[in-house]
Amino acid sequence: MSASRVQARVPSRTDVEIALVTGLVGVVYIFVRLRVGDVRLPWLASVVEVLGAILVLGRRRFPLVVFGGALALSLIFPTPAVPVGLHAVGRYVRSTPVGLTAMIIGFVASWPIWLLTSSVRVPGELATYALFATLPFFVGRAERASAELAAERAAREAERRERLAQDARLTERQVISREMHDVVAHRISLIVLHANLLAEQPAGAAVRAELDQIRSLARAALDEMRMVLGLLQRVDVGGRGVAGGHSLRDIETLAAEARAVGQPVQVDIDVAPGDVPDVTERTAYRVVREALTNAERHAPGAATEVRVGSDGPWLRVVVANAAPAARPVGLTTGGNGLRGLRERVTLVGGSITAEPAPDGGFVVDAQLPRRTP
Repeated sequence: MSASRVQARVPSRTDVEIALVTGLVGVVYIFVRLRVGDVRLPWLASVVEVLGAILVLGRRRFPLVVFGGALALSLIFPTPAVPVGLHAVGRYVRSTPVGLTAMIIGFVASWPIWLLTSSVRVPGELATYALFATLPFFVGRAERASAELAAERAAREAERRERLAQDARLTERQVISREMHDVVAHRISLIVLHANLLAEQPAGAAVRAELDQIRSLARAALDEMRMVLGLLQRVDVGGRGVAGGHSLRDIETLAAEARAVGQPVQVDIDVAPGDVPDVTERTAYRVVREALTNAERHAPGAATEVRVGSDGPWLRVVVANAAPAARPVGLTTGGNGLRGLRERVTLVGGSITAEPAPDGGFVVDAQLPRRTP
């Protein structure tokens, strides 16, 4: 037997306290009736009050039984267990018709109880009996409605928290997706560009075949990666984003990698990087990485300039490349790179434009909020 079921069968501390108060009020009522000479058998009245108090212990589990038993005892001598039992009917009986029926029975029974137990006709006594046989039901019903409303509010709050948790997990998955795309796409693009450079060197047919194989594998890896990312965005799994520690110092490394595959890149940074890269620096690095990756794909061999500087309260990042100097390598992008970059920049409170230049090149221009000292 589970612990919860055992606890449900054992009266709570509140039940015991209410039973004691019920018995005490019953004893006081006996003394009041004795003073006006309206108690025929005091010992029998005392037994009734004790039994009524014992009945009250089961008010939560058996409210109808408690109320019915209290009514039966009241035909011998009135007991406060009647209003307590009627309150339990209103509070713990789910069916409203059943509860109303019990209340009506209590109201009707107040007349014979008054006639059978009262020899001294005190003015207003019958009205008092009738009141205690009806009002506690409505009090209990109001408490039940309040408890149900509180439970409904708690359920709505739990549902809201679950939605927030789901949104957080979705955001984490999207962060992972963007990070995987940016990192893997950049590296694979470099592989293909290196393969192109080797293909332009004098070599035998076997070497060219191997280089063609490298390009095919790289393109297949990109396609498979995008498929996995699509699954990651649809499947409900939790995860944490991939945190990047790159800063403005690493931009020169990106430029050196681009130069190694024949992309002439000039870097101009007039902002001192922080000791610990903040979100603005990390975002600036990603802007440069994505822009250089796009330039290597779509404008190989084009002169490219990277500028990072202050613009009032903003950190401005501009990556501009001229028209392509060679045929593009043919790597598809899937549209995730710039779209994810816009989302990332917007998330930190910045803005970004990415559009063709009049000379046939392409310009990526981002403004990021600088950290306050």
